[in-house]
Amino acid sequence: MVKTIKNFTLILSTIMFVFWGCSESPNSAVDADTIIGKWQWVQTSGGIDGRTFTPESEGKEILLEFSADSVQHIFVDDSLLASYSFSLKGDTLVRVDSGYRQLVHIETDRLTLSDFGADGFTSIYNRRE
Repeated sequence: MVKTIKNFTLILSTIMFVFWGCSESPNSAVDADTIIGKWQWVQTSGGIDGRTFTPESEGKEILLEFSADSVQHIFVDDSLLASYSFSLKGDTLVRVDSGYRQLVHIETDRLTLSDFGADGFTSIYNRRE
């Protein structure tokens, strides 16, 4: 009897975890038009040791550019480092080629990109005209 209750609790917890983890908030979707433009790197923090990196500490400037044709360009010190096709799914930015995902939050002229995972990184960018 005790084993049956434990099994039932385990199964119920697993089902709740799966459905709770997969649900999306209807208010979390990012409007694709708001990400279009240029974004200047302000800081990145996180990782196992919780360090913070800035343009000053790293001696480099990073610029993200999101175009209307769903391409993300990454510039380091004015040199193109990489370009990726992307899509926005709710509040998640997805690189089409690799499936790499980041949580997106945009508030006025501030873009926050967060890795999924407990020891991931969060990067903050300001909109650049």
